[in-house]
Amino acid sequence: MNQPIKSSKIFAIWRKGLELSDTIQKIVDNLTSPESLYIRSIFKAMTSMIPSNIAEGCMMHNTEDTKAYFYRTLDCLEKLLTNIRITEQMGYLKKAHIRKIKKEIVKLNRLICELISLRSDVNSGHQTFHAAS
Repeated sequence: MNQPIKSSKIFAIWRKGLELSDTIQKIVDNLTSPESLYIRSIFKAMTSMIPSNIAEGCMMHNTEDTKAYFYRTLDCLEKLLTNIRITEQMGYLKKAHIRKIKKEIVKLNRLICELISLRSDVNSGHQTFHAAS
């Protein structure tokens, strides 16, 4: 029988994804100009994908499928960071908000990379998310 052994770590990373999503949603909800509506919709769509991809990846039984979802999460984070930079150049967000979001993105990116590394170790037999009992 397989039992999760890293569930608390994965849950903490998933929570970080939700917190990032919540932070960004609260910040962009303050953008009220007509030209910022498009930006709001982009950020809302992107941020909802981050915790979803983490959760989906954890549900996969195949290492390659799991890693694919984690890589999708990294892709979402990179696109989010690119859009943050564009929004920064356009002057839509406050510098303090931008710094906070960037810091959270970098932290979550690092955690996702650790998950990918752990899953790579599964293939080499070093470490697993599940232990047979």
